Amino acid sequence: MADMLEGALAWHREQLTQFAAQLVIYRRGEFAVEIAAVFGARNAPADYAANTLRVETQTQDFILPAVGLVLDGLQVKPERNDVIEVTAGLVTETYRVLPLADGSAWEWDNDYRQLLIVHTKQICEEADE
Repeated sequence: MADMLEGALAWHREQLTQFAAQLVIYRRGEFAVEIAAVFGARNAPADYAANTLRVETQTQDFILPAVGLVLDGLQVKPERNDVIEVTAGLVTETYRVLPLADGSAWEWDNDYRQLLIVHTKQICEEADE
């Protein structure tokens, strides 16, 4: 008998990709791939003070299909310091893959290991003129 939960999750992945994903650029060094990403959790800016310096960071999770993360012909897993670029109109936001707190920089969405949840921090926003 087929695994009903696996079938339902496959349907859900297809719906996410078809109706909720946006194409982004995933980069590692000189290699890049255009991949459909669903925007996951976006955490409110984290403020903290280091002596007299106020630091604010914006975190964003991206949900990516594991089979689509192919760089230089090889399927890879996210690594710290990889970059995700999101372009909307004339604005490009750049996010660096970084672990949250003391965890990993990415995790599987569930036990079927089809989707990656990639943790990032926004490092740049540029407007094309």
